[in-house]
Amino acid sequence: AGLGFDQLCSNYADERLHHVFLRCAVSKVQSDYLKEGLRWEPIDYPDNGPIVTAMEKIFELLEDQHKRGKHGSDAHFLEALQIHVRHSRNVRSGKAAKVAKAPKPTVAEADEANILSISRVAGKGHFTVRHYNREEILYSARGFREQNEDVAHADVVELALADCCQDPFIAELLSDGRHTNGADSYKLTVSCSHSLS
Repeated sequence: AGLGFDQLCSNYADERLHHVFLRCAVSKVQSDYLKEGLRWEPIDYPDNGPIVTAMEKIFELLEDQHKRGKHGSDAHFLEALQIHVRHSRNVRSGKAAKVAKAPKPTVAEADEANILSISRVAGKGHFTVRHYNREEILYSARGFREQNEDVAHADVVELALADCCQDPFIAELLSDGRHTNGADSYKLTVSCSHSLS
């Protein structure tokens, strides 16, 4: 059991939209009211920024597996995620600070200890993410590395990068792509595109 890669991507999009909305709408309005000296009742809202950061770390670790080529795998991805989770827990508990020359932990790293976990209940190959609604969602990493591969045809990429398209976002998004199979396709992983968004 456990949700797959497509649901992880969907949930990441939800978290990211929720974060942008809260930051742009609620936080900005409250800041403007404060600057203008208007009377208002402050709204206490949960910041899901650490959740977005934790999910971006998942995509970063998945991208690392892509870069390993044929040596990358779902098992190696989970192993890297487990090391990251263990490090985050050590940061939270203060153990990481006791290690010589350890970099000072960020708030996001400490928060990730409460967001990501490797599931022992569901068996190997699963991890959980605690989302903004405080619900823990179980994901199965089976097929993650393969599903992360997203191949775009070269003519689509060429059209997007043509002189008629001056959109800097599109140029940046496609600048990290990898040509594969000659000129027939252009390799851009899902995790790479999430990291650029």
